Amino acid sequence: MCIRDRRRVHGALRKVFSKTRFGQDIQMTHISANVGAQEENVNTLDVQNVISMLLKNFEIPKRNVEGPFLYLIDHCFSIKGKGTVVTGTVIQGKVKINDEVEFPMIKETKKVKSMQMFKKPVEQGQQGDRLALLFTQLDAE
Repeated sequence: MCIRDRRRVHGALRKVFSKTRFGQDIQMTHISANVGAQEENVNTLDVQNVISMLLKNFEIPKRNVEGPFLYLIDHCFSIKGKGTVVTGTVIQGKVKINDEVEFPMIKETKKVKSMQMFKKPVEQGQQGDRLALLFTQLDAE
């Protein structure tokens, strides 16, 4: 893409962003996935430039691992011979395998048998993590 086309695209993007909460002064950077690109002012596969720009402009939130374990459940299903899988997001605190988890709506406490994060087994989860927790003897209904 030539410099004139790039400026036109940036202008169009700034016009779109001016109608959002980001505003037209949003920071943009050039990057190309074309390793053979020899254009001037193009950072070919310069991912570090993108990472440093993101770190400079966005705050990474602090995770609150203290306090009671709060888990927002969005799905629950049974696996025959294994138990009940509960998927959701940790809102506060942390959880490990063999921890006792209370289900206040059904007035039961169950032990975490295993857990996964994005289909990979993990030993613990904390605030902000998406987890699938496996419990035995828990009715999925």
